[in-house]
Amino acid sequence: MPPFFKSVSRSTSVDKYCEDSGEFDRLIVRACRRYNIEFAPVKAVIKAESAFNPRVLSLAGARGLMQLMPATAARHGVNDMSSRRHNIKGSVRHLRYLLDHFHGNICLVRAGYNTGVGAVTEYKGISAYVETQEYVQRVLRYRTAYRWRRATTREQIITR
Repeated sequence: MPPFFKSVSRSTSVDKYCEDSGEFDRLIVRACRRYNIEFAPVKAVIKAESAFNPRVLSLAGARGLMQLMPATAARHGVNDMSSRRHNIKGSVRHLRYLLDHFHGNICLVRAGYNTGVGAVTEYKGISAYVETQEYVQRVLRYRTAYRWRRATTREQIITR
C-alpha cells in the first residue's frame, strides 16, 4: 500500500472538518460556477469521499479530495489528479455530466458517482450494494448540513 494512503473514518462528524475544509471553498465555488452546480452537494461529496484529505488513494485507484478515478479524470481532461484544483474541477465537471445524464435526479447522480453510470443503469436505480445506499444517504445528510451552514453564515453577514 502506498505510503500516502490514509483511510478515512466514516464516523467523523461534519463539524470537525468544517473549519479545516474552508481552504477548499474558493476552489469549489469556482468549479460550481463554471459548471452550474450548487456548492453544498459538491462539498458533501468531498466530505464523504475523502473527509477533506487531498492525499487519499483508494484501493480501486481513485485519488484526491473527490476520489476521481483515472478513466473519469481522462474523460474530463484532468492530467493531475493529485492537484486539488484539477481534482475538484474534473469531479464537478463529472457531476455536471451525471446531472444531465440522470435528468437532475440527485440520488441517481450520487449513486452514479459512487458506482458508475453502468451500475445505476443496470439496476435501473440505486444498486443493491449496501455501501452505495449508505453513501447516497451520507452525502444527502452532509449536503443538508452544508446548506444550513451556508444559509446561517449568510444570515449572520446580512444582519451585521
